[in-house]
Amino acid sequence: SSMELVWMWNNAQPASHLYYVVEYSVNGANVVVSEPLTDQTFEIAEVNPFDKFTWRVASVDAQGNLNWSNWSDFIIRRDGPFFVKSDGTGDGSSWANAAGLQFALNQAVFGDEIWMAAGIYKPTSNNDRTISFIIKDGIKLFGGFAGTETGRNERNWHVNKTILSG
Repeated sequence: SSMELVWMWNNAQPASHLYYVVEYSVNGANVVVSEPLTDQTFEIAEVNPFDKFTWRVASVDAQGNLNWSNWSDFIIRRDGPFFVKSDGTGDGSSWANAAGLQFALNQAVFGDEIWMAAGIYKPTSNNDRTISFIIKDGIKLFGGFAGTETGRNERNWHVNKTILSG
């Protein structure tokens, strides 16, 4: 999918303004510079969940001076939950391709939901009781799934016990 960047002036646009230039980077890669733009929008193609964008825009005047905005960051959120099973080894995109909990916690970004199928989840494969799961701010964990549901309201946490042991 694609995404559109939109910006505006805090005050009136200066009379000397001719066009805009956008600089952006995806996931820390090399900075891409746009062609001159007349509108206050710019479309970025090939946007994926978890992509981190850093961008800024410049107003260019007749002398070629660039008046840059501050850099801004944002992360593309997933378009659905992260599916997790206690023995999951997939990417978390579906119940059939469920991930392990630690993988999901590492990949999750603010606003993500993690749906957990019934099972016992441990933060380590050995018996080290000093290791625990770290849950970042803004991540929501929901247990009680059988591992076939398509809606959060279908889960039954009384039947499908989901246990974090750590």
